[in-house]
Amino acid sequence: MSTFRVTRERIATITPHPNADRLETAQVASMTFQFCLGKSQFAVGDDVVYFPVDAILPPALAAHLGVEKMLGGREHNRIKTVVLRGAVSQGLVERTDKVAEFLGVTIDTLPDDLTAALGVTKYEVPEIPCKTGILVPHPEGVHTYDIEGCDRFPEVVAALAAGPVFITEKLEGSNFYAAVLGDGAVVVGQRNHQIKDIPGSPP
Repeated sequence: MSTFRVTRERIATITPHPNADRLETAQVASMTFQFCLGKSQFAVGDDVVYFPVDAILPPALAAHLGVEKMLGGREHNRIKTVVLRGAVSQGLVERTDKVAEFLGVTIDTLPDDLTAALGVTKYEVPEIPCKTGILVPHPEGVHTYDIEGCDRFPEVVAALAAGPVFITEKLEGSNFYAAVLGDGAVVVGQRNHQIKDIPGSPP
């Protein structure tokens, strides 16, 4: 399962935005995700809190950080990948003192992983009604399929860069599994659910 965490990080690089005088692009030390910042908002070496793409922020947290108008989704509470004047921006960074103030703690007591403390959750695609089957939870031992991205592990990318590279393509919506359970029952499913027949439907 791919990593989803709100974490304390350090600004590693800041570069001028190619098409906006009031923006800069930046990265944190442990990842290769690029995100946009206001010019001179942060400096290299600053400690920050990084909110990843697909983070759902509670309303009180979004209001405290002043980012309500920057968030996407139907309820305007989700961090999405956006393109700002031609530059891709993935994630949001905030000052550690602002996050500590929201939690009512000091900066030096902030944990490295702030996901639970801030009440941030990951956006999940809502269920879609299906006319040809019933979507139910996976059986025991089967988990939602997810893959780690390389952006959180630049040292692994560097170690593998000298070797041969095999490029594959993932087709969206093509995930499928079939499993034989301990009692001999055969089950099928897609990424998030097991698919059961509708009672009375033809086989």
